[in-house]
Amino acid sequence: MRNFSQRFRASNRSPSLRAIQYCSWVVLACGAHAQISIQAEVRDLPVLPTPEIFAPALKAALDADVLFRGLSEASGDAIYQVPEGRSAEAAIASFVGIDYVRAPKLAPTLDTITSKLLVMTSDFSKLPTGSIAGFPILHTNLEGGYVVLRTPDAISPANLAAIRSTPGVKHVQPDYRYQLHADLSPNDLYFAQADLWGLRTIGATKAWSKIHDAKGIIIAFLDTGVAYDHPDLRDNMWDGASKHGFDFGNNDSDPMDDRGHGTACAGIAAATGNNERGVTGVAWRTKIMALKVYKDGEDTASDDAIIRAIDYAIQHGAKILNCSFGCPNRSSALRAAMHRAELAGVLVVVAAGNEGLNLDNSPEYPAAFDAPNIIAVAALEDAHRLAPDSNYSIQSVHLAAPGTGILTTHFASRDYQQFSGTSMAAPFVTGAAALVWAAYPNNSVGETKGMLLEHALPVNGLAEKVLNSGSLHIGFLESAPAP
Repeated sequence: MRNFSQRFRASNRSPSLRAIQYCSWVVLACGAHAQISIQAEVRDLPVLPTPEIFAPALKAALDADVLFRGLSEASGDAIYQVPEGRSAEAAIASFVGIDYVRAPKLAPTLDTITSKLLVMTSDFSKLPTGSIAGFPILHTNLEGGYVVLRTPDAISPANLAAIRSTPGVKHVQPDYRYQLHADLSPNDLYFAQADLWGLRTIGATKAWSKIHDAKGIIIAFLDTGVAYDHPDLRDNMWDGASKHGFDFGNNDSDPMDDRGHGTACAGIAAATGNNERGVTGVAWRTKIMALKVYKDGEDTASDDAIIRAIDYAIQHGAKILNCSFGCPNRSSALRAAMHRAELAGVLVVVAAGNEGLNLDNSPEYPAAFDAPNIIAVAALEDAHRLAPDSNYSIQSVHLAAPGTGILTTHFASRDYQQFSGTSMAAPFVTGAAALVWAAYPNNSVGETKGMLLEHALPVNGLAEKVLNSGSLHIGFLESAPAP
């Protein structure tokens, strides 16, 4: 079986093709697993052929049978079966309305499609109880404004229409899956001597001369959990409604890390400082809320788990969310959760991703959301260059931070290891935001974000890569008011 995955973006130049509002992606399945995807973002309403128009056109282009298999997961992913082994890329690329072809490392695949739907509503009282259009309701998220339906892997247009026409239904989308932005193969292991180049690069020692604690700030890490018994983390763990947080992946109250990613991120932002042990976080004293959104052993998290974690963080006083995951599908439900965080004055720091992509051409969410409370972060290889695998964008990536060879807390050994990626860059910004809020407690979320962007250092190696070519620098805090 030939596996391939390509992303295409639709052009608005062809007036002969009708806009399709119900479809967020068109997926062409080759064999059982591989696919080509044509992007059609709902909010922009790009011109795309409808399934009825596209299937015969594709059949003619390939000179082969093309079968329309239906709309997968009612979001709208139109599934076509194309002959295995056919070279479809060139034919699709020349198709009327296709502007360019791109092959990202992380393309939308059938793995991002689940057998669950999020059905959004503005009035739960109007929705049926138990099931919608014959599909059972698994659970209801009142804060998120949706119910979760169990559906087959592919859903017919008739069933999709039945769900959408149900009284009270506002929007239907898949329970999208978000890939962990991680490279969990450590570069090296250090015990006696730590090379904390990232902290020096961001001007942390200057900031610490005035402020190094953010005791009143709760940072929620939406990740694989946190090893809350790590010697360099345990004194900074949040003790709230449950045991240091919650596990939304496995639906229990114990957010212990089983993968290590969340523990590494927490250590960069908030490992205990000045304790004669291991490493230090950007903020020496703060509160770590561990919100596990991945099931044990998995590296994709669902929309539903992430959204419930966001609402939990809001309800329990988190000021900053640290998010290291991405999905090429634009989720309306997740965007609504980000808006609720904005209204609550919560800053969301997100990793840009590790595919080496320009997100202006190949958007990935939540980094590509146009939200005033989001800071998207690229990774530096050193003080002057973008890391080769870091995603970038002069529109949606706000700044860069150290992200290569970062020594931080390790979950399995309860010691320290080096990690790389934008997931390691984001918590530098998270910890920096905590210090800014500690120094300026009356700041709005926009003012805290504005300070971080205003004082970012222009770096030539970031030109045309991130907003204002900026690299995180918090040296300005040395002139902050005395705490």
